[in-house]
Amino acid sequence: MFPGQEILLPLLRERLDGWGIGTVCWDFDGTLVDTRAVFNRAMIDVAGLLLFGREWISEQVERNGEKLRQAEEYKESVMDELVWGLRSELGVRPQIMEVVVKLAARVRNLDLGGEEVERAVERVQRIYQGDIPDVFEGAREAVELVNKAGRRSILMTHAEGNWTWLKRLGTGFIGMFEEVVHFSVDAPKSVQWEEQIKRLGTDPKAILVVGDNFGADILVPVLLGARGILITRGGSKVFDAEEAYKVNDEVVLKERVIKVKQTKDIIGAIIQGEHL
Repeated sequence: MFPGQEILLPLLRERLDGWGIGTVCWDFDGTLVDTRAVFNRAMIDVAGLLLFGREWISEQVERNGEKLRQAEEYKESVMDELVWGLRSELGVRPQIMEVVVKLAARVRNLDLGGEEVERAVERVQRIYQGDIPDVFEGAREAVELVNKAGRRSILMTHAEGNWTWLKRLGTGFIGMFEEVVHFSVDAPKSVQWEEQIKRLGTDPKAILVVGDNFGADILVPVLLGARGILITRGGSKVFDAEEAYKVNDEVVLKERVIKVKQTKDIIGAIIQGEHL
């Protein structure tokens, strides 16, 4: 039991009971664990390998200077654009990242069979084989408290099963969810929500969805009747809960979506019923 849990638990139960919530659907990447940082570190390493080859491996001190700056710039100007373009067309398949590496290597006119490219491919493969993301502050405590409040915690992820299992194992989330639902990588997460909710056999009005992407994690289930917690990380998002967000001039989502800046704010926002 973490400090303050005995005080928060009855307040959480009261709020969830008042809303009629029996199931909480959690997004994983970007909500409970910081997968973005894993990708960022890996792609900077890949950029450094493609730009500097063996020097990037051997001259560790240079990573804090000009070489690091150039690697970051190449990642942002070339590789991030490739990732965005391929994912918009092909979804979130891990194989896309290897294609990105090879396309970025072609931009540099590198031999695809060369050592630097092979090392770069190996580095990006480690994202899915060995890299463990950091857990956002308060993430495990939030899931634990919801479970202790007698609600079903369901993990809803757009990532493939083996990778999700590895991340759950490495971050301590094994055994914390009643079910893990894998959305197909063949279609956007948003278009699969209605089918998955039907499969869960739960009235959407009894569901609270928690995620960091309004379009993928929040919009559709809330339109179906669920409530939502949107994590903004303090940045701007598509959805601004300070304004009435209307769909077909009929459905106002403002009343059923709460914005929080960080994962650690989720429980407090639920209890208070307001943005944090």
